Amino acid sequence: MVEQMSPETLNNLLQGHTPFALIDVREVGEYNSSHIPGASVIPRRQLEFQMSQAVPYKGAPVVLCDDDARRAHLAAALLERMGYGRVAVLEGGINRWVSQNYPTQWGSNVPSKDFGEQMEAVYHVPEIEAAELHARMERGEKLVILDTRTPEEHQRFCIPGGRSMRGAGGGHGRLAGDRTPRGERLVGRDAPADGCDPFRAGPELCRRDTVPPLGDGPGREVRHLIAKGGEPCQ
Repeated sequence: MVEQMSPETLNNLLQGHTPFALIDVREVGEYNSSHIPGASVIPRRQLEFQMSQAVPYKGAPVVLCDDDARRAHLAAALLERMGYGRVAVLEGGINRWVSQNYPTQWGSNVPSKDFGEQMEAVYHVPEIEAAELHARMERGEKLVILDTRTPEEHQRFCIPGGRSMRGAGGGHGRLAGDRTPRGERLVGRDAPADGCDPFRAGPELCRRDTVPPLGDGPGREVRHLIAKGGEPCQ
């Protein structure tokens, strides 16, 4: 029998330090319009394909939510068949969460963007105005432009010559030999300043990595939010 979790209990989990995965099983458009802060979206129809990558440790606590808990119960049954043993469903879904005056947010990749803003504040990532970037492109300067949005967003429209590299998580090694200036962040886009996995198993669970330089600049340690067992960040 799948456990039902009250909005109050879920809110306490979100405020605490216990690692867990909060998965919204609605479609991406529904998620983008309004979702619980800290939730990652995996539509129910894609769970069997994406869940093992998003939450590889099957002993991790998993909380599923949707608008009214009906899809979440179907998703919970699937996860149990996949071997996940600690699955709970948000009782009453996001509708009840909202009715009890708990917060929601809108947009996509919000944890990654929040992480990027923290990285920007800590490491003072330089920014570049769109007009300046255009002028440098017109002058023929050698630039590596990484589009850290999702591939779908990149396909809809992008900066000419930009490379689609979601979160820029895999680009550092491949581009380390390029003799380019150190990285700069285009003003006006709240994508991550460094690579970050949007899926997570709890607010404090992370992996520490040293990012190699994109040219002559120094590498630096960053923290990636991940959805598998590990030591909480200090």
